[in-house]
Amino acid sequence: GKVVFEDEKPFAVIALSMHEGVIYIMEVLVAPKMRGKGKGSKVIKELLDNGKEIIGLDIQKAEATIYPSNEASQKAFSKAGFKHESTHEDGDAMNYVYVK
Repeated sequence: GKVVFEDEKPFAVIALSMHEGVIYIMEVLVAPKMRGKGKGSKVIKELLDNGKEIIGLDIQKAEATIYPSNEASQKAFSKAGFKHESTHEDGDAMNYVYVK
């Protein structure tokens, strides 16, 4: 995972994993006081655009699973360049994919 800072203060955490060349963004947590300001999508986009510098990998493909009730995450990932690809059969989670 990575901790994200602004003015030397941590305000977000991104949890990542990788499997067969695909980066999975497991969680993006933004401090409550910083929510609703576009910070989540900015952090995700920065990771996608600067993966080589941030995690040592040029990110060609990334995936995320988001709960249908989490509209803020859906909006943040979409704004960062992810597309809704599918919804799990039981409707409890949606798959979002980013391809450079």
